[in-house]
Parts: sequence; structure tokens; C-alpha cells
Amino acid sequence: MSFTDVSDHVFQLQSDWTAQGRMAARWIGEYLDKDSVAVLVPSDEFGNAVVDEFLKEMDALDKTVVAVERYTGKPENVKKQFQALRQTAFNLIPPDNPYDEFLGMSFDSLDALFDVNTDDYFALSDDENEEKIKDSSKVVLSTIQALFIPIHPEHLKYIGTQLPMYNLNTSLVGNFAWNQPEILFQDNVGPHLEGMTIISQKNAINEKGPHNQNRDDEYLLGYDMSGLIIAICNSGITNRTEFIAKLEQTDFHGMVYDITFSPDKHSNSTMQILKCENRSFIHYGTFNADTVQFHIKQRP
Repeated sequence: MSFTDVSDHVFQLQSDWTAQGRMAARWIGEYLDKDSVAVLVPSDEFGNAVVDEFLKEMDALDKTVVAVERYTGKPENVKKQFQALRQTAFNLIPPDNPYDEFLGMSFDSLDALFDVNTDDYFALSDDENEEKIKDSSKVVLSTIQALFIPIHPEHLKYIGTQLPMYNLNTSLVGNFAWNQPEILFQDNVGPHLEGMTIISQKNAINEKGPHNQNRDDEYLLGYDMSGLIIAICNSGITNRTEFIAKLEQTDFHGMVYDITFSPDKHSNSTMQILKCENRSFIHYGTFNADTVQFHIKQRP
């Protein structure tokens, strides 16, 4: 959602939904260099805007999105969507592969994990006289290289507890809604998100500091917004025109928000990349427009 179309003098301090989808696609397709990507997204205005731009950017990057699963309302039970993702992953296994590359096991050790359909075995024709292998949730599948899950904050307690049940060995990428320490510390969630990256408007901050992560978003945004305005006012401006010009040139680094307005839409073009380590998200990089500045020595 963007309000900057109302007037040239409107500046949006948070990235709009389409920017979130575009940056997530660039992160997955260009920087993580993943293909065969799947998406799980709420079927609402937010989800549709994010995934539409995500698909558009992935296509521009010549990357393949193998599945888009949507859910409606409160995701208390997304078994259908996760089972569909497993089926997609299973179908991506090449028919002549040695199995261990994608399943992490030798072929002989898989016998007990697959169902063999022998109904009416002797009545089958020669062409049909073959074992029919079905997916088993006990097997870890690795054919979906990345799974993008942008959600609402109130949905994490449902999605986070169901995700580990489906044994998808994939690079998880989410949005800011995943950064909830009280849920990440749960034993049935946190350990399964190790290595996950999220695209977040808000930076990771010191939990022991005076402005810790438990402060609500409105407080943190207000704190940094006042810092931005004070910095501009102290820069020597004398009128409204100069104030707007300073806003357009802003490169502000606040307590939790970095602010740089895009020249076309006047929406904040800066997003943070956070990585899950030991059940908490740490600062990993910064997306400024379409370029990532890493805060570690090497890419993932």
C-alpha cells in the first residue's frame, strides 16, 4: 500500500508492499542465487500485492517459481498448502536421479519410507508392472531451493509451529513479521528457523537497550521520525521548499529505521536483511533500492 500518489509532497516512511515483493525476489534470485522457488502467502490485499511484484521480478531475473500457495483468514491449519508444497517438491525429483542427492539418503534406506502399491499386482500389464512410489512426510525433500513466506505478524504463531512438520530442506525467506522473540524462543519454532533470512523495514536492535525490540512499531517509528525531522531542521533550512528538498536527499540512519526516499515514489527504499541465529535475528545487510550492502565479509 502506498500513499505517495496523493501528492508530490507526501513521503512514506515505510516501504510499500510492492517494494517488499521486489526486494524479496532480488534477494532470493540474485543474492541467494536460488531457483525452483515456492511461495506461501495470505490471500488478501497485502499478500496479492507482495506476490504479484515478487513473481514479476523473479520472471525478470529468469528464475522459476514452482508453486504459489495461498491461505485465507487465520492460518490455524495450513496442512493442505504444505502438503501441496511437498507434492511439488516430490514431483521435482528427476525420475532417473539416485535419490540421495535430493533426499539425503541412500536408495536402499528409503524402502521403509515409501509406500509400494501392489493392489491387483498380477492383473497389471507389462507396462504397468512397476512399483508406484509415493511421498512420505518422513523424508526430507530438498528440491524447492527457497520458500518465501510473507505473513502478517499475528499469523506467525500458527505458521511457525506447522512449518517444521513438513520436512522441507529449503532456504527460508520471510518478512518483518517473523521477528518475534517470544515465538522464536519456543522449542518447536526457533531451532527450525536457523539460517532463515527476512526482509524487514525494522533493523535488529539490542534487546538490553532502552529502545528494545519489545517496544511497539509505532513507538520506534515515531522515535526515528522525530530524529529525522530534527536532523533536517538543524541542517540550516529556512523554508518549506528547502525542507522538501532535504527530505528528497535524505540518507538517515535511525535507531531501528534507515530512511532513504526513492526519487519517483517518495517511499522509503531502504530495507534491512536479518538472519536467524540462535533463535534471534541479527543484522545481516541493508537493501538500498535494488542493491545490498552486506554487514559480514562473505555472501551466504
